[in-house]
Amino acid sequence: MFSLYFGDFNYNGDGDNSIFTVGEYNAYDYSDNNLIFLPVYKPVGLWSVQLSGASFGGTAIGITTDIAVLNSTSQRISMPPQDAQMVYGLLSQVGACGMSASGMLLCDCGMAFSPKSYPDLVLTLGTRTLVTLKPTDYFLRKQEGCYLMMDGLSSGTWVLGQPFLRAYYTVYDMDNQLVGMAASRYGAGAGALVISGLLLLLWSA
Repeated sequence: MFSLYFGDFNYNGDGDNSIFTVGEYNAYDYSDNNLIFLPVYKPVGLWSVQLSGASFGGTAIGITTDIAVLNSTSQRISMPPQDAQMVYGLLSQVGACGMSASGMLLCDCGMAFSPKSYPDLVLTLGTRTLVTLKPTDYFLRKQEGCYLMMDGLSSGTWVLGQPFLRAYYTVYDMDNQLVGMAASRYGAGAGALVISGLLLLLWSA
């Protein structure tokens, strides 16, 4: 068993330290919520859970996979290219967005479009858990604007990387193939993220 608290690297680009604990966990140090556990779904050599649905700003994303993998080495939330293109399009309807020289989507988050202007990303994990990520969870703010920490990846799965892990304290039970999760007390969108009954994954089962 091990647990992971990922430091609060908020959309302003600052944050505190991360903590990796082996053999035990203490959710009360990092969260005001109880842990909820989910079984590993379709083991693929990674910590994965069932992805039943996704929406962005209330618009359903026609997801092309039912697997979400938690990966602490990924700096972004990745998804199949078709899903990413829908997210890009919905963001562009809200604010001025375009591809940067680095290949990341860059959106206006100045006076005209504050991060709060952009929609929430809501994932359904398992059959009944709604996980909400706020714009301050999935944007990284720089002087030139807000970089979207989501992209398209032809892996055939969704990858819930560091932006997601900063929003949740997670516990990994290798013996029972379960993952526990609670909204992080220090996440950028802490208090706004909602779990209605369950949890997720990391990166090496």
